Amino acid sequence: MERKCTLTLTANAGLIIDINESVLFIDALHHGSPGKYSPVNDEIFNTICTSDEVNNPSVLLYSHCHPDHFSEDMTAKFISDRKIPCIIPEKVFNSQILLTDDYEEFRISGFRILCFRLPHSGDSSSEPVLYGFVIEKDGIRILVPGDCETASAELEEILLTIGKIDIAVLNYPWGALFKGRRFIKEIMKPDEVLLVHIPFPEDDTNKVRIMLDRQMKRIGSSNFRLMEKPLQKEEFFL
Repeated sequence: MERKCTLTLTANAGLIIDINESVLFIDALHHGSPGKYSPVNDEIFNTICTSDEVNNPSVLLYSHCHPDHFSEDMTAKFISDRKIPCIIPEKVFNSQILLTDDYEEFRISGFRILCFRLPHSGDSSSEPVLYGFVIEKDGIRILVPGDCETASAELEEILLTIGKIDIAVLNYPWGALFKGRRFIKEIMKPDEVLLVHIPFPEDDTNKVRIMLDRQMKRIGSSNFRLMEKPLQKEEFFL
C-alpha cells in the first residue's frame, strides 16, 4: 500500500499532519508574536475551520504554551463544537490530557504518539516545560522536537531508542547552523527534513528569511524543504 503523508503549515511552527487521511495538529493554533513570530491570523484560522480535509483532527498536541505555539482562546473556539482531545504540558482546560512525565505514550485513532521532555533553547531555568513528539501511523514516523535546543544531548539519547525517522520537522537553526546539520546527518538521519519557525515577510524584522536563503544557497538545500508560506503543503509518498 502506498503511504501518503501531507504536512501543512499554519504559521510559525504550527503543523497539520495528515497520514492517509487521518489528521492531527501540533502547535497549530497560536497568536504568534507579530513582528517576530508569525501568528495564525483570522484568514488562516477560518480556512482551517472550514476545510473538510483538516477541520476534524483526531487530537491537538501542544509542545509548550508560549504564545507563538499555543493560544488558549483559539483552541477553545476550535474545540467548542468538536469532541477532540488536547494534549498540553500545562493545565489549561478541565478536559485536556496533561503531560507530566518525562516520557508518555498515547494511541489515538490509529496514531501512536510518543511525548518526551526536552530542553527549550535558551536559558532552561526560565523556559517552560517543553515536549517533543514522534508521530507514527501506517509505518510512517515523524519527529517534531519543537523549540528544543539545537543538537540537544537529551534528544540524541531519545533517538537511540526510537528507531528510523522518516520525516524530521525542525526549527530553522537546525539547517542554518553547522552543529544542527551535523546532528541531522550523523545522528538523526531522517529521509526528509522540513524547516519551520520561519517568519512570514511582514513579521521578519530580524531578516531571518534573508539569512536562511543565503545559507541554503551556500550549503545546497536539496536535503531541506522550507515551510515559509501560510498553509503551505508538502506531500510525501513513502
